Amino acid sequence: MPGAAGQLVSGRYRLVEAVGRGGMGRVWRARDEVLDREVAVKEVLFEAVPTELRAELIARTEREARTAARLRHPGIVTVHDVTEYEGAPWIVMEFVGGPSLAGLLAREGRLPWERTAAIAATLVDALAHAHAAGVVHRDMKPDNVLLADGDRPVITDFGIARVLDSTQQLTRTNTVIGTPQFMPPEQLEGKPVGPAADMWALGATLYATLEGRPPFDGPSLTAIIVAVLTQPTPRSVHAGPLAELLSALMSKSPAERPDAAATAEWLERLGRLERLRTPDVPRVVNRTPTVLDQPVDAPAPASVSTPSRRRLLIGGLAVVVGVGGPAIAELASRGGDGGGNGKAGDGPFATLPTLTLSGPEERIQSLAYSPDGKTIAAGAAEGTIYLWTSADFATAPVADTLVPGGYNTGAVVFSPDGKTLASAGNDRTIRLWDTTTQRVRATLTVPKAPLIPESLGQYVSTLAFSPDGAMLATGGGATRAMWLWDVRTRELVATLDWSGGGVTALAFSSDGKTLAIGTYDEGVMLSDLVSGKPPVVLRDAPEGRDGWMEGLAFSPDGTTLYGLAAEDLEQWDITTRKRTAFTGFSLLARAVAFSGDGTVAVTAGDRLQLWDPVSRTERQMIKDGARADAVALSPDGRTVALGREGAVELYRRN
Repeated sequence: MPGAAGQLVSGRYRLVEAVGRGGMGRVWRARDEVLDREVAVKEVLFEAVPTELRAELIARTEREARTAARLRHPGIVTVHDVTEYEGAPWIVMEFVGGPSLAGLLAREGRLPWERTAAIAATLVDALAHAHAAGVVHRDMKPDNVLLADGDRPVITDFGIARVLDSTQQLTRTNTVIGTPQFMPPEQLEGKPVGPAADMWALGATLYATLEGRPPFDGPSLTAIIVAVLTQPTPRSVHAGPLAELLSALMSKSPAERPDAAATAEWLERLGRLERLRTPDVPRVVNRTPTVLDQPVDAPAPASVSTPSRRRLLIGGLAVVVGVGGPAIAELASRGGDGGGNGKAGDGPFATLPTLTLSGPEERIQSLAYSPDGKTIAAGAAEGTIYLWTSADFATAPVADTLVPGGYNTGAVVFSPDGKTLASAGNDRTIRLWDTTTQRVRATLTVPKAPLIPESLGQYVSTLAFSPDGAMLATGGGATRAMWLWDVRTRELVATLDWSGGGVTALAFSSDGKTLAIGTYDEGVMLSDLVSGKPPVVLRDAPEGRDGWMEGLAFSPDGTTLYGLAAEDLEQWDITTRKRTAFTGFSLLARAVAFSGDGTVAVTAGDRLQLWDPVSRTERQMIKDGARADAVALSPDGRTVALGREGAVELYRRN
């Protein structure tokens, strides 16, 4: 018989009021009349279970409760007692007066990444404690995270999911018991689950905390299950430096997920990092080892005209392990005869796509034009690199595909002479493709980041060739490092690291002497590659801001640097370091591309917009509702390529 307010359970626990109900019973606020303290009592109900099976389920519930009672951790609700009363088990626990995480999200909406990271640190430590004791939760979700006084998160309902599974097995039903939005693929498939299942569910819980919604959802149970099993994890817009961690946690393969100890180590390192907090005051950033002590004076390839064309990739962080992330855009500089006729700023773009290139089915994460404008490269979430080649793209050519081992393609960029396509992703390997043979010419392996597990922080999210093509700058993730490579010898010639955020954008000046570095906390540094002096801060990380530097690009004369942050499109005078924001820009864009002559900027996200970098004003709303993750501008500035889910669309000027 279900409990009622005022009822005395087992002669000791007086029920006061029901405070929650789940898939297996109700939770009561109660008074322990023996010890005179407030407790929570979970009434476990077996309403649909035949009478002859209840004794076994009661025994199993008691065993699981006793196992959970061994866990002693500030992030785990303490189990005080388990008792049988009127044919049902009752679990007596520590009473937590605060709301559940789910209730907090319903009331306040999503939480910022800093607060989420603090919650995650306690939850991960609690899971590490449980897993070390051989206990797996199996039902991690926002409803099972309670917030005690002072915003201290505690996990409840350890062991209950195992009892639910037992109920299903004994009654021979095939019903999914639990919340499928927070269940890992192996659990939905009925496979054995271990600690890795809790880590996936933790990732989904943190995603919901950051975005205000679960990562996978749908109109039906079947749709949700199919999404979890087959779809890549959607990009977390607000995850900041947690984006890579979420992606790793929600890997489809349990073996690829970091365990609780590794995740705790990652979060601890994030918490230890000093953040640069003095606006407008240039400061030296730690540098290890010493950056280039000699000028970069390698001769330009013979095929590059003077002034040389430059092809720079600029883009965002956190596109990892099959998961969406801020997109990667590219900058094309026009030199000699390589850009077509007319000024880039002439005429409006068509308001509808003039062409949709055929081929991709995955989400497009990065785009790049070849210097001659005849080839478009796209990196997709499932690891395919697409190449479309056409004299004028008057018709939709079928894509050639390069499949670099199924890794996640987060960055693609052409060399200035167009003979090499560099690609990178989540396997610490940069591939240099011969664009003629479409075969890998060479690979570069990024050094393993210290203190960061192999499954975390190893993602290369941005690439940039120097104007002469001799150097390739690479960076990304939680590594807080940028690596500079000699393209011809394949040697790592310099490393920069610092105490700020991970690298999200890179850009060379037109003379190749200065490298601009953008980070996930929106800081921007300038590194003098000739003098080898430590980098200086051009833009400090704004206090309380949530986002990253999406892209960087120098003006052709090198006097101005443009950048797209989470909330601003802006420019800096390199000499005075004065920052000026574009007028009317308040859109959360995810990608940006600039024309080589400095007269056009294009931003993409929920909208595709055209901007005038000189006047810093909007020229045209090309498309509303673009929902794009990548954008590229043709060398002549007349065509925009837009990367979306399963499509690359081209927009042309009249």
